[in-house]
Amino acid sequence: MRFMIMLGALVLLVASTALAFAPPATTFQGRLTDPGGGYISDGTYNVTFRIYTQSGGGAPIWSSARQVTTAGGVFSVILGLNNPLNLPFDQLYWVGVQYEAEPEMAPRVPLTATPYALGVSENAAVTSLNGLTGDFSLIGGSNVNIAPSGGNLVISATGAGADSDWTVIGVNMYAAVSGNVGIGTSSPASKLHVVGDIVAGDDPTESYLRAHNGFGYSSFFGGDYSGQGGEFAMAQEDGSNYMFMQPDFDGDGGFFQIYDGNFGTAFQVDGNAGVDGRGVISGYGNSSFVVNLNELGNDAVSLPVDAVSAIEIQDEPGLASRIDHAFSSFALSSAQSVVTSRSITVPTDGYLLVTSSMEMELNHQGSSCYVTAGLSLTAGLPSNQDLSYYLPSTAGQGLYLNPTSPSAVFEVTAGTHTVNVVGQVSGSTDAVIWDAQLNIVFIPTAYGTVALASDADDGRQFDTDRNSPAMTAGDMAEERRLSIQDNDDRLARELADLRAQLEDLRADMNAQQLNGGQ
Repeated sequence: MRFMIMLGALVLLVASTALAFAPPATTFQGRLTDPGGGYISDGTYNVTFRIYTQSGGGAPIWSSARQVTTAGGVFSVILGLNNPLNLPFDQLYWVGVQYEAEPEMAPRVPLTATPYALGVSENAAVTSLNGLTGDFSLIGGSNVNIAPSGGNLVISATGAGADSDWTVIGVNMYAAVSGNVGIGTSSPASKLHVVGDIVAGDDPTESYLRAHNGFGYSSFFGGDYSGQGGEFAMAQEDGSNYMFMQPDFDGDGGFFQIYDGNFGTAFQVDGNAGVDGRGVISGYGNSSFVVNLNELGNDAVSLPVDAVSAIEIQDEPGLASRIDHAFSSFALSSAQSVVTSRSITVPTDGYLLVTSSMEMELNHQGSSCYVTAGLSLTAGLPSNQDLSYYLPSTAGQGLYLNPTSPSAVFEVTAGTHTVNVVGQVSGSTDAVIWDAQLNIVFIPTAYGTVALASDADDGRQFDTDRNSPAMTAGDMAEERRLSIQDNDDRLARELADLRAQLEDLRADMNAQQLNGGQ
């Protein structure tokens, strides 16, 4: 423990016979610090004071054990109350201080001249003060008044000291300067410029930073909302809050809300909602929306009816198409084979409306024959897709051309599906296919009874490859891969567009903040 003298001892003089019964005493002040120089904690401690006739060693000629109370390490005690200072004060004395049960601190503190006034007799008079002798006047400074009151001389201060920039009225103090006030800086840039931390109060429920508007109401930051932590609230001219942000009442996370002109909730972000503790964003007015980050897929977003135009709906209709064999024909055989195919990727469950057109060419040699063409999700034809062109044996020999246009509806799930045009010829007649076109339209919703032929899905761009040979299984697999890749590229482009729009929005918001939120 270390000890530091803060103020010289002040003596209570026994100056008249009326006060002769008062015990001689002196006021002693000091500060207690730890070995590192820090102040000890505020509290009450046992301290023993001893007076010696020498600076070291020897036996004390007076002692007193007292309890002292510290504030910032500082204490003040009157020595002589419980054990009068019945000493002659005709020589130099030293005070030793012992904290609790620790050894007495060193060095001892010498008593200066003032306490020796105790040795002055009752009838003695003061003949000098600070080296002045004879008659002299006491004159107060600009803020000090000196006035007699009965047998006393009263010295009082009425201002804030020599610095007229500050004025003290009661327990309040204010700055009279027309410029700025700096704390922690010698060049303040505003009325109050603080460099460093600001702490408001010891009670978190009452510790706020408030900013009053011109109507007498205040916005505030800090406090302790329902024991959860600080909050931020902005007030408008009538005193009501139009925006606030605070800890989430249900636990971790935050809560943000903006009111509309009718004092109802216009926009709200709940940072801790639902069993997963994810955020929920919502807006209210003539219509409303909810974005629930606890959910997945379509359940995560709720929008007003007809709030999004048709071209923005994810589950919108889509198209895929293909043209084959415009300049080279496809020869049919007795086995069912794929004339052409097209893959389509759809975002959700729905239906494929498929149409196709082609020209059948038959070189009739006299025996009966027929050519079949139809649509399928496999390499074989469904029972309602074996659409045939028949020539009997009695038909004249020669070249016959027949246009045909099969169509079908397939029910599909979200994903990629491939639609095939399948053809076949029977008999000894040679038959080929020209100008085969395949069109696929994805429709997400049915508004009536749907007659199905098979399974399919949604589409994209046109394909006008006119000179491909007969498709093999490898060709069809490659076509499917390219179709999926095209869809992935489209999604990447759309995502890049959304990110660019988000960056533009952030830039606009930052610009508004720099311009004062206008």
